[in-house]
Amino acid sequence: MNNLINLINETFIGKRVVIRSNSAGVFVGTLVARDGQTVLLKNSRRIWGWEGAASLSELSQLGVKADRKSACKFPIPMAEQVVEEVIEIIPATKEALNSLDSTPIWGFVNTDYTITEDGTAVANS
Repeated sequence: MNNLINLINETFIGKRVVIRSNSAGVFVGTLVARDGQTVLLKNSRRIWGWEGAASLSELSQLGVKADRKSACKFPIPMAEQVVEEVIEIIPATKEALNSLDSTPIWGFVNTDYTITEDGTAVANS
């Protein structure tokens, strides 16, 4: 079992992934650390709701359709966050990340941000 855990950690640590938590929902971010079902993400966004992808698998591989981005609910990025009860970790493709990172921030506060290639949010002046 330790060999499998080591292989999973070697494969995913440091990569941008889409995760599903049993209780907290779906997130995209860079996987920094994993301990059982608890993960530490950096430069992450909660994916509160989406349209333009049929499943989480499709979302992680293709992103969302350009004409459906305005219907997506992706709140402001977080510099770091811990997510517990993670039940799925999927590596995200460059195509999916380009789509997800360019999806407008949904929220009630200043949403004028640009998401950089590494997932960092930079406030627009």
